[in-house]
Amino acid sequence: AQAIRNLLRQALAGRSQEKYSWQAAILDGLGEGLSRRKSDIDGLANHESALLAAFFDHPSAPIRQGAPGILRSSGIHTDRAYKNAIEKAVAIARDVKLSEEKRTEAIQFLGIDDPTPYASFLENFIRPQEAISVQLAALHTLSLIPGREVSKYTLENWEALTPQIR
Repeated sequence: AQAIRNLLRQALAGRSQEKYSWQAAILDGLGEGLSRRKSDIDGLANHESALLAAFFDHPSAPIRQGAPGILRSSGIHTDRAYKNAIEKAVAIARDVKLSEEKRTEAIQFLGIDDPTPYASFLENFIRPQEAISVQLAALHTLSLIPGREVSKYTLENWEALTPQIR
């Protein structure tokens, strides 16, 4: 457990360009490994704010994209931090002035936990006026909702979907 915490600390430290690929690989590997564990690792909650900061603020997309995997596996341990993170992700997703990449990442972040409460919000992004990556992120996040609602939504709206989304 200590070795994992040390790797996480190293991956989140510094902002040197040459470390980005190494840092991102560590975050991806930890996220994947943690998703397979049956138990939580003590001490990961101490890195929650650093992981959230990496997701929202890091200049490297691979590092931003690696942080949610760890958060999904370890959970966000405070309700306030979770609520603030979700609110920030919703605001980013809505902001059409931001890059397609940032909006896509924010939409995917909503899948860090059950995205059922955000189903109608996510459905609003599946329209031809949105970039394909934004639509796909919304559809993928919707697909994390248990049950058949996403399939039902997709079939009901088939004619309105662009060929890339179909």
